[in-house]
Amino acid sequence: MWYGALAVALATLIIVTAVEWRRARRLFRQTQRLSEQWRLTDPAARLHLFRDALHTAAPPPAAWYLAGWAHLRADSPEAAARLFGMAAHGDADLPSAALLTFALLKQAADDQPPDAPLLRQFVTTWEEMRRPRLGRSRNETLIWAALAERCAPPPGLSDLGRLAWLAADPAERIILLSPPDSAPRWTRPLFHTPPTH
Repeated sequence: MWYGALAVALATLIIVTAVEWRRARRLFRQTQRLSEQWRLTDPAARLHLFRDALHTAAPPPAAWYLAGWAHLRADSPEAAARLFGMAAHGDADLPSAALLTFALLKQAADDQPPDAPLLRQFVTTWEEMRRPRLGRSRNETLIWAALAERCAPPPGLSDLGRLAWLAADPAERIILLSPPDSAPRWTRPLFHTPPTH
């Protein structure tokens, strides 16, 4: 009798694994296509392109994510936060989408001074989220490469630092170009920590 239950459990596991594998493969192909569109599209036209991509029956998470980046780069952080939130709900392998959502919403809150650095909000949010691992999934890596194509992050940045580089305006990027020892203390998570022996 327990052989039957074991066979049913094994068959269920195989089916669930196959379905998840197909889903992950489909998401990766969609991410590849959309990342390539990002690369090939003039920066001024990206907002329109990715806004249109959201009007399909079921937009892929990468479309929401890249639309968020288009809005962020068009200086519309509230709209970007909403789009990043949709991406985070659609693909758990985009942890930076959740971080961007919360950091941008907190940055837009009334209690924030208008000149508060977005980079500091990234560090605070990352720590509040218990330091999620960023830029590690295939989809996130592919998208970050497309985002960084015209302005690659400098060496020595952590994954959080690379994300911050992609989101920061040129004035805030100066902090990320500074030697870690001369940067403010709160910036430490943005840089790689050399191993100590």
